[in-house]
Amino acid sequence: MRKSIALSILALAAVFLPVLAWQDAPKTERGLDVTRAVTCLEIRDREPVNIDTVFSSQAERVYCYTQLEGGSEPTEIEHVWIHDGEEKARVRLPVRGNPWRTWSSKKLLPSWTGDWKVEIRDASGAVLKTVEFSVTRGGAGAPPSGSETQEQGEPKSE
Repeated sequence: MRKSIALSILALAAVFLPVLAWQDAPKTERGLDVTRAVTCLEIRDREPVNIDTVFSSQAERVYCYTQLEGGSEPTEIEHVWIHDGEEKARVRLPVRGNPWRTWSSKKLLPSWTGDWKVEIRDASGAVLKTVEFSVTRGGAGAPPSGSETQEQGEPKSE
C-alpha cells in the first residue's frame, strides 16, 4: 500500500513539476512568438525583398528575415543555418522590443546546392520555427564567397 502511494506521488510530481517550472520561466522564453519568417535575396527598408524558397547558387547571399512578438524583456534569438544536415553558421541576434524584426544572411559557395534550413531558436535553444529553402545550380552573377553576417534588428513601427 505504501509503495503504491509513493508511486502515485512520484507520478503526480512528474506531471506537475514541469508545468510549475514553465509558469516560473521568464516571459521572453515562454512567450516569444515568430509571426513571420521568410528567406529572400535582400532587405530593403527593413522588409524582405524577392522572397522565395528556391535560390540560384549564383545568388550573392540569402537572408532569413524574422518578425517576433510577445517578448516583454530584452533577449536574443539565434539563426542556425544548416545545409544537408550540416551546420554552416550560427548567428545570435538581439531582441529588444515588441514587436521586433531582425535578420541574418549567409553567403553561399557555388558548390553548396541542395536543401537548406534555418532554425530560429530562443535564448534557451528551443526551436521556435524552421524555414526551409533550396539552392539550385546555375543563374547569373559573380560567384560569392562563403561567410555569415549579422544584421542589426529594428523594432517594427506600425
